[in-house]
Amino acid sequence: GLLLAIYFGSQDIAKSSNLNWLEYHGGTWDGTGLVQDGRAGWASFFSNYIVVFAALDGLAIYPLIAVSLGDILLGAYYGEKAQEHHHDWKRRSLFRIISSVPQLIGAMF
Repeated sequence: GLLLAIYFGSQDIAKSSNLNWLEYHGGTWDGTGLVQDGRAGWASFFSNYIVVFAALDGLAIYPLIAVSLGDILLGAYYGEKAQEHHHDWKRRSLFRIISSVPQLIGAMF
């Protein structure tokens, strides 16, 4: 937080820190026109990479969370008999789908 405030100014910090890099120009923009049109290609690459990385990182971790939470819910629901039901792909898939719904709803807001 402190480094972002020093670099971007305390008034201009976005809630998601990666969005602060949308207009990064690395000192190559002359101050006229749009930042995207006047910055160097390498500055555009770094800016876009940092902004998109958070979304791609979230996409990569989503299946891991859904599978893990689905298995936990299956174990909580069936208790001692969870191992018997874990081999039934229909029940296992049902719990994994149920576990993925809150994440989808949260992503909408």
